[in-house]
Amino acid sequence: MSDPLLKAIADYRAGLAAYSATPDVVTNALEQEVIACTYGPPRAVLNEWKLPAQSLAEVHQAIRVALDEGVVSDVQERMLEAALGFFEEMGGANG
Repeated sequence: MSDPLLKAIADYRAGLAAYSATPDVVTNALEQEVIACTYGPPRAVLNEWKLPAQSLAEVHQAIRVALDEGVVSDVQERMLEAALGFFEEMGGANG
């Protein structure tokens, strides 16, 4: 994968999937350990991301992650959905 943001997002999604595949955690300490071994590090990469997207596919997936994570306001959600809809309707966003 040549687009660094796509790789970071893919790593994050893989970590989320690994976390979801773990049995229910009974203690906070154990949960923190599972997070550190699954989605924690890739989430930290996305939290610190400062570079602009380098392709339409990166823009598309960045919007998708933002919506999947939840947003602060209804306006933000509607605007992200509008932008995402554009990419998905054009079908050429490769993501």
